[in-house]
Amino acid sequence: MMNLNQIIEKLENNKEKLKTYGVKRIGVFGSYVKNKQNEKSDIDIIVEFE
Repeated sequence: MMNLNQIIEKLENNKEKLKTYGVKRIGVFGSYVKNKQNEKSDIDIIVEFE
């Protein structure tokens, strides 16, 4: 199971690739931000496109 820092790192490592799809910004919300995730948690993200 990933933690919030690992999620952010993975997004940062793929920043240039995501830009090719028109991604302007990505935000993480939900249980991972609140540090209340468990094995059944999904990763909630919001994406802003250009």
